[in-house]
Amino acid sequence: MPRTPADTLKPLKSLAWDGGLESGRLVVLDQTRLPGTVRYLPLRDLDGVVEAIAEMSVRGAPAIGIAGAYGVVLHLIPRASAAAGKGSAILSKHLDQAIERLAAVRSTPVNLRWALERQRACFKRHIGHLTALEMCARLLMEAKRIHREDEELCARIADHGAPLLAGGVLTIGNTGALATGGVGTALGCVVRAHQLGRKLQVFVGESRPLLQGSRLTAPELQRAGVPVTVICDSMAGALMATGVVKAVIVGADRIAANGDSAGQIGAYQLAVLAKGHRIPFYVAAPYSSFDLKLRDGTRMPIEQREADAVRRPRGALFAPADVAVWSPGFDVTPAELITAIVTDRGVIRSPTAARVKSLMG
Repeated sequence: MPRTPADTLKPLKSLAWDGGLESGRLVVLDQTRLPGTVRYLPLRDLDGVVEAIAEMSVRGAPAIGIAGAYGVVLHLIPRASAAAGKGSAILSKHLDQAIERLAAVRSTPVNLRWALERQRACFKRHIGHLTALEMCARLLMEAKRIHREDEELCARIADHGAPLLAGGVLTIGNTGALATGGVGTALGCVVRAHQLGRKLQVFVGESRPLLQGSRLTAPELQRAGVPVTVICDSMAGALMATGVVKAVIVGADRIAANGDSAGQIGAYQLAVLAKGHRIPFYVAAPYSSFDLKLRDGTRMPIEQREADAVRRPRGALFAPADVAVWSPGFDVTPAELITAIVTDRGVIRSPTAARVKSLMG
């Protein structure tokens, strides 16, 4: 029987550890080829992980953090194998090198630094009584724990966010299984609402310049059997004016202590439009996306995309080859525009510094 868009398929996994310790590898879905080609990349060393993150073969704040945790392990294993039973202290400088390289690849998603610091803390806890190879085994366990925890965090976010959604829902970027170790954050809420029988019609902005909405989110929702319509990013206001949109929900790569949220470029303008049309605007993210050291969003690091992502999307020239381009990958939505932040620990309504602290500590 021919497959229809309404059929439910298993979501594609963004990444997985394959094999044991010394023979293991990190396998990531090359998201730059989607939706046309499903290709998995076997990564066996730190260089491969750094390149995969830099080229956005693996993307999404939680997934990047997980990949970074595994990247530390891949860097240390051959050095531990060569140490022939020596103590784990011999790995200290190599650990620092791996963390420094990985942390420098992406600046906005705080989950990467969070996962790397978890690996550093694990190393420090066990440095005095494990051999180098035993330490690698311990760090692999920690990376797998981070991966498993993210799956659990996504499930809780989905449970908390699903009751907020019904009818027309607008989103941007990709915040589903492709961006995380589980069902996703904002998109996880959407899929869970659909599973609970809440009648949805999802609209997704194409999410220029990298088209994560049309390339990744639209097919991901189709696989889940969720009705989805793609719009150009510039059509969001016109769509809201029709009255069909009942909620906007987006993900976040970093959330400041006061609730200011950095996420997919275009989220801020959706928040402004939602406010003008009196539509609830939700942000969904795990606790690992909160950067409580940042008082607000004014000093959040914002990555710039390559100019050719705008001039030559997917290789085709769409603008003068030498025209100047300004292309931030993220924008910051002020907390006052956010109806609620949906987290694994609960929902922060009308977020303020005090309300964030009460839930996130």
